[in-house]
Amino acid sequence: MQLGRSIVIRLIEPLEYLNKKGLIDYEVLNPGDITSEILKIKKFDLVFINKSCDKATFEVAKLINSLKIKIIYDLDDNIFEFPSYSCGSSNHNDITLEILRISSIIITSNLPLERIIWKHLKKRTIIIEQGINIEKYSVKNGRIESKHPKIVFTNADNLKFNKFKGEFLLALSKIQEEFPNLEIDVYSDKKRILGEKIKYTDLGSRSYSEHKLELAKSDYWFAIVPLAACEEPELNSFHNCKSPIKYLDYGMSSIPSIFSDAYIYQGVIKHLETGILTRNNHSSWLYWLRRLILDRELRKKLALNSHIDIKENHNIQRMSDKILDVIYN
Repeated sequence: MQLGRSIVIRLIEPLEYLNKKGLIDYEVLNPGDITSEILKIKKFDLVFINKSCDKATFEVAKLINSLKIKIIYDLDDNIFEFPSYSCGSSNHNDITLEILRISSIIITSNLPLERIIWKHLKKRTIIIEQGINIEKYSVKNGRIESKHPKIVFTNADNLKFNKFKGEFLLALSKIQEEFPNLEIDVYSDKKRILGEKIKYTDLGSRSYSEHKLELAKSDYWFAIVPLAACEEPELNSFHNCKSPIKYLDYGMSSIPSIFSDAYIYQGVIKHLETGILTRNNHSSWLYWLRRLILDRELRKKLALNSHIDIKENHNIQRMSDKILDVIYN
């Protein structure tokens, strides 16, 4: 079964962790495969639903509810207000609200998202922040940097910024002129996401696990994480509800990173300690790109500190413990 990244990140990873600890058993089913007979035979104690808001899921949710089975709805995106660049749609808000109403508990990823849910529906909500399984994806020998500068950019679908696009691409173009041997790798569902004016390698799309394993074994000098911030306030209601997953990805892999100085990163990254927070303009991005290429000691410091921070404060055990509390309470 091909699973979306969101359900893997938010549910499969922590449930798998709890299962290996012998604390729970779980099974993944598509809505189309769920019948009253299956629910009765399997004797499920509860059902998780992740971000689904279609009619098929609603019908299944009603069936589950009629059998007095506890429903936990997990939401890690502001699905009520998708931005123009997103492939998502807010056309089914009425269905989403109906599923939320019959759910026993709603799990969210942060406070802004919890507040948005409360605008639509006054219901019990629990915040469970994102965690990552360091032991599962780390490699014993650690990473070794390539001989020449090499950076990575991961982008699920479309670029997460509009007004800043020209300045960002100009900064990349100028840094390539200054360092002709600089390599840029791009993970993305879409090809040529950065256009045709700069040189880069399209690596295509990967599953959640494949992406983490490749990062852990990679030879990148650092990563870049651009995201619309204060210069595009119309995107705030969506972006502020996101999780800082890329910080977890790169920190787990000990890859130092440059992040836009956006809300979701301001609360977790310490500038010049666990990462770089930069304003979204050409000169600032160009400065930090150049700085990290030239400053090996800073790269080492950021790589070490971010890895320690992820291991201590954003690990899968913390997330799984909170999910276990939800299951048994």
